[in-house]
Amino acid sequence: MADICRIMRMSTEKGLWPANEADDGSTFITRTFDTLTKAVDEALNLERDLSHSLAWDPASTGIQEAAEARWQDCLQLSGDILTAQVVSAEDLPMQRMSMLLHFLIELRAWMRHFGSSS
Repeated sequence: MADICRIMRMSTEKGLWPANEADDGSTFITRTFDTLTKAVDEALNLERDLSHSLAWDPASTGIQEAAEARWQDCLQLSGDILTAQVVSAEDLPMQRMSMLLHFLIELRAWMRHFGSSS
């Protein structure tokens, strides 16, 4: 019974809305998915910088660690989306895409670790 979301009246003209929706109608999943897409973009940009950098270039130190840290942030965000309660119909596709993205990031790490040995 604790999983049932609370209902509150937003205004007299509007109907009942779940309490975990923001005033703009966005839910935790939509807000986190937006953050996730921005984090993936940042991680991809770091990977691009890494692929164009030279190993001996002092400006490239830390790019690998920053990229890995950003990918870990992406995994955390996608995990948060996967475990969140679906509040609206728009949440379900984003939750599914988050699951696929989570698996792709994990596959990327697996390929990087095991793919180079074959």
